[in-house]
Amino acid sequence: MLTIQEQIEKYLTIVSKNPNVKNYNIISSLYLKIEAEDKAFYYITKSLKLDSNDISSIINLGKYFYLKKNYHKSYLVLKDHIEKNRLNIKLLNLFHKVCNLNEKYIDALKVAKYILFVDPVNNEALKTLKNDQNLNSNDNEENDHWTIFDTSKINTSNLLNLYSGNQQESSKIRQHYLMDKKISILKTLQAKLSGLK
Repeated sequence: MLTIQEQIEKYLTIVSKNPNVKNYNIISSLYLKIEAEDKAFYYITKSLKLDSNDISSIINLGKYFYLKKNYHKSYLVLKDHIEKNRLNIKLLNLFHKVCNLNEKYIDALKVAKYILFVDPVNNEALKTLKNDQNLNSNDNEENDHWTIFDTSKINTSNLLNLYSGNQQESSKIRQHYLMDKKISILKTLQAKLSGLK
């Protein structure tokens, strides 16, 4: 197995022959692992110049600011990309950490609930729920980038039950939530179709 430094050298050779977003992201990720932030930033910017919407580049930029302890900037970089990349667990995990560090506990709780549906064994997300059992998931605080998180069916106690019960019970809760979402989408489509008649 190659060391991180050997991997960097390998990909620097590759990128000199084939400069593309994927190779730049690999190099910047490796530099971030060894906390060589300035070198990582150089390759992150090269990657973003080629594709400003590449999610791996955006995650690396968020991680760069996170390592620089500029948590507010990291939050701003990541928050606008949650909706389009809501299944990207790396993005969700980093955003969860950044929300907590920025004391945006409502956002941290909401993303923790979503993380647990994507990654049901995520200890950090579970800790957020346990620390905030008394917070009502139907709070009135509205944030446009949270429209993807329908928390009306996901309350903290149901999620905590996922971990106290067996796998079968956990599966039932997830299936119930997904079925409610499908029914909601079907009702919306039926209403739109009946409006066309």
